[in-house]
Amino acid sequence: METHREYGTHHLLSSMEEGDPIGHYKDLLLNAEENKKILGDFFEFELASARKDAQEALFFNGGLTIPILGLLYGLPSGDPGQTWSAAWAKLIENSPVRLHMGDLPIKPGQSDIFKENIRDTVEDFKKKWKFLIDPLDIPIAIEVIVRPNPNTPSSVLHDLDNIVRDYLLPAIVPAFGTVTDWRWTIGYQALLNNESITLSDDAIRRLPPKQTRAGVTRYDIWRLPPHVTDPGFVSVSLVGDLCIRDSIFRQIDDSNCEWADDYDSY
Repeated sequence: METHREYGTHHLLSSMEEGDPIGHYKDLLLNAEENKKILGDFFEFELASARKDAQEALFFNGGLTIPILGLLYGLPSGDPGQTWSAAWAKLIENSPVRLHMGDLPIKPGQSDIFKENIRDTVEDFKKKWKFLIDPLDIPIAIEVIVRPNPNTPSSVLHDLDNIVRDYLLPAIVPAFGTVTDWRWTIGYQALLNNESITLSDDAIRRLPPKQTRAGVTRYDIWRLPPHVTDPGFVSVSLVGDLCIRDSIFRQIDDSNCEWADDYDSY
């Protein structure tokens, strides 16, 4: 029995030390009974903590970076830049941690089809990652990449804000239960009910108004130039918004400020 317990402890610690948060969470779930014997009353706490870390890992890798964004826009300019742009667009389109909604509607009657594509994509993603994101324990932002169909008439080129507000948020927010502020991810009522934890009612009163709860912390959306030989697409990334990494817009502003400071120093 002790040998089994020692092996179990070693196996559990190994999954933690290997720097694989998703693997560690899977281990806790798949070997729940064994891990309960090892961790005792701390199992539920460790499970919740591991789920949060695993969600951060899952939703960290789908976000954009300034170099990737530049390549998507064909920078550096010239034929090599265009080649990289097409290659990165294909990688984005096939990423397993992004939600791929298909092409934007450009003809009458296509809006319903696009909305159905969004619903199906969201449901497929939820089924794939249900073990990890149900419930969702971290605040979420969304980053959207739109590449219009090359046949899109300029008269029906979609306003970027409307794409998010009319199509994406109504499907994503209720399906994933995303919230507008990190404070909504804290189970204050459960803490208040726990006699071993001292927490004042003032902590709950500092929450934002309840009617502002449902939503995302922010959204960034980028429209790429159409590709003459490829169809358009809408690709969405759920990004853990944990104040670890600023939005792309903020990163660009900071880079410009650094460049200006370096320029002035010459």
